[in-house]
Amino acid sequence: LDELDNSKTAASLAVDIQRMNRLVEQLLKVSRLDADDLLIEEDVDLNDIAAETVSYLAPLAITNGKSLSLATCESPVMVRGNRGGLGDALRNLVENAIEHSPDGG
Repeated sequence: LDELDNSKTAASLAVDIQRMNRLVEQLLKVSRLDADDLLIEEDVDLNDIAAETVSYLAPLAITNGKSLSLATCESPVMVRGNRGGLGDALRNLVENAIEHSPDGG
């Protein structure tokens, strides 16, 4: 019984640590909003950013009982912008979707 309690506690702590880590990352990103490096613009393929986001967040989705899928365009979807900022914004949206979508979603 103690082993079961320890296992549940460890799983709960792991989830809490992941949430805190994401919160700290988001706070750090917000603190960098005033940095000059966010002003750098380049040609960016949104297909690449979406693929990187899904790859990065797939473990989080699995941990939360969710699944991620990606359908990209056959040709590049080019925009002019800050690659890091666009990636951060998309990761934030997907993280929120993972956290707030119903189980099995």
